Amino acid sequence: MAYSYDGFLWTSIPGNTGTNAAFANNGQFIKYNGSRWVACGYDAAGYAQTRIAWSDDGINWAKLT
Repeated sequence: MAYSYDGFLWTSIPGNTGTNAAFANNGQFIKYNGSRWVACGYDAAGYAQTRIAWSDDGINWAKLT
């Protein structure tokens, strides 16, 4: 996961790696409803389980379990 204020310069989110990652290999989509971001992808194996994460600010993410 990463964030950008301008769409050109991106910053990796610290701590969002390995087993803490919402999805390590395959981020598939991201949506914003005006108050919350929701992202979906696959686990570190790249095919096993679908992962969903959410964020209120686009920087601090929590994965749904």
